[in-house]
Amino acid sequence: MKLSYGVLTLLIALWVLPTMTFADDSGVSASRLARLAKGVNVTRWFWLNDDKSDQHYQSYISEEQSQAIRDAGFTHVRLAIEPKLFLNEQNPTELDAKMLKYLDYAIGRFTAHDLAVIVDIHAWEADFKARLMTDTAMQKAFASMWQALAEHLDYTDPEMVYFEVMNEPSPEKQEDWPPLQETFVQAIRAGSPQHTIIVGGPGWNSLDGLVMMTPLADNNIIYNFHFYEPFIFTHQGAGWLDEAMVSLRGIRYPSTDGRCGNLPDFKNQSANEQANDYCTNKTWDAQVLTARIKRAADWAAQYHVPITMNEFGVYPLAPYGDRLQWFRDVRKAVDEFGIDWTVWGYDDGFGLGYSESTGMDNGVLQALGMKAS
Repeated sequence: MKLSYGVLTLLIALWVLPTMTFADDSGVSASRLARLAKGVNVTRWFWLNDDKSDQHYQSYISEEQSQAIRDAGFTHVRLAIEPKLFLNEQNPTELDAKMLKYLDYAIGRFTAHDLAVIVDIHAWEADFKARLMTDTAMQKAFASMWQALAEHLDYTDPEMVYFEVMNEPSPEKQEDWPPLQETFVQAIRAGSPQHTIIVGGPGWNSLDGLVMMTPLADNNIIYNFHFYEPFIFTHQGAGWLDEAMVSLRGIRYPSTDGRCGNLPDFKNQSANEQANDYCTNKTWDAQVLTARIKRAADWAAQYHVPITMNEFGVYPLAPYGDRLQWFRDVRKAVDEFGIDWTVWGYDDGFGLGYSESTGMDNGVLQALGMKAS
């Protein structure tokens, strides 16, 4: 019998995954974990999209693009969704019918190409997240929205569709997030008893936020963290951050053995101080990255729960060769500990930077161990 590439990949993953000790007591099946082995975020279909037209929502990712993602070796996508597309605080159980149709269409497009889908409620606005952390009426509305959305999506195959509570919560007090997240998990579970739920810690889903958590009683859950360390390297020049980060350019990785060279004057005191500190007092290399990621693996092993790293990437203003080295080092570290991953993103410069003219970035694909086009 001749096996397809997708089937063969899944069978290999199913054979390997049961040997991982961190998920021994988890209620998440090996087949579902296998689906999350290697993924990519789709960031502009339902999130930060300037085009709000029907045509956009109907055709943002084509059949050919979906197949190309699968052919590169990815097993899933994480679909970022602006919560306001579905959250009507006055009537949270009534979801926008047209948006539900578009979401169903997107999920069907990916799953038809053997790509599992993480439905990720991806809050971006700081005011939205701040209100959600403190406003009990909004919290009830958010929970009701999630229950209604889970009920609607309960028709999907639980082996192929996953629900992520919310992207990068950032409460003022980190201890406020776990009980609130548990409330949302209960709402999702009421709407969909069988689907696997993905949760994360406070502090923008940071690794440190993950390890402060205690796992929930529900055992059909996967825990996730995001990884953008060292931040001064991965976010240099990012225009939405403070003036210091915006002004930074040419920050190197790794930061050992004088790799930074002669730094320019960034015309910003804080930028100069941060860059000099990074280049003279900090060591960031493969060994340091591996030690950091091991903390997440150790936490998962302690509690016998599965984890995933479903965001990581480097802003494209970083030196290109250093970006690729960082991707290689991070990918090798998570592979060493058997941690599933999802790069940010398919249609974003932090990762694969897809464009119609150039396709996906082959250098990044190769650094991730994927098949270049």
